[in-house]
Amino acid sequence: METGLRILASIIADVHLKRQKALREAQAANDTTIAQLAESETYNESLP
Repeated sequence: METGLRILASIIADVHLKRQKALREAQAANDTTIAQLAESETYNESLP
């Protein structure tokens, strides 16, 4: 029983770490896109 719980805890921790990594990567990609938009003349000219 204890071994099963340890395996389950290990799986949950692994999934959590992978999710956190994916979220950080998505945020970094989003930040890059925002920075590119901010540098874009077309985008800046379209602002009121």
